[in-house]
Amino acid sequence: GDPAAYAQRDSDRLRAMLEDQRAAGKYLALITNSDWWYTDTMMRFVMGDDPHWRSFFDVVFVSARKPSFFTPDRVPCYELVVDRPGDALFDTAPLLREMFEPRLGGVYCGGSASLIEKLFRLSDDELCYVGDHVHHDVNSVKSTMRWRTVLVVQELESEIAAFRAEAHDRAVLDGLLRRKDKLSM
Repeated sequence: GDPAAYAQRDSDRLRAMLEDQRAAGKYLALITNSDWWYTDTMMRFVMGDDPHWRSFFDVVFVSARKPSFFTPDRVPCYELVVDRPGDALFDTAPLLREMFEPRLGGVYCGGSASLIEKLFRLSDDELCYVGDHVHHDVNSVKSTMRWRTVLVVQELESEIAAFRAEAHDRAVLDGLLRRKDKLSM
């Protein structure tokens, strides 16, 4: 499929935001329920067809099974070996290895939030998770972890714009209602 049908591309702003976070000393992890192929396709697209998009993240977790990812249960985690140029099987099936110790720069399938805490050597209240789904991202993280959360809601942009555009009409209506109230006294 065409990634442009599902995502907007603003590569320069996205890169600048990720670079700002990195410059501020933040660790960056991409955690998604999508499989590796979809994630790689979409990230290449939103990062301006950059095959090295992973360099913007310290670690990538695909097929994360959110919200289960945020439970304290020990769940299997596999490292995806995705950099095997010249391997005929690479395009159809990346190598999976059971993972016991996460490492920076790794791509993992499954796993849990506790692996991120261990990898980054941070306590739960030092982590901030940015998501776009109220249940899978914000509620599940808040109910099981002490991570800080940020909810990205694109739909609010149009609502805020409409609210601002209607400010004049609301002011006129408020004035008319006050005038009506005065007349009815």
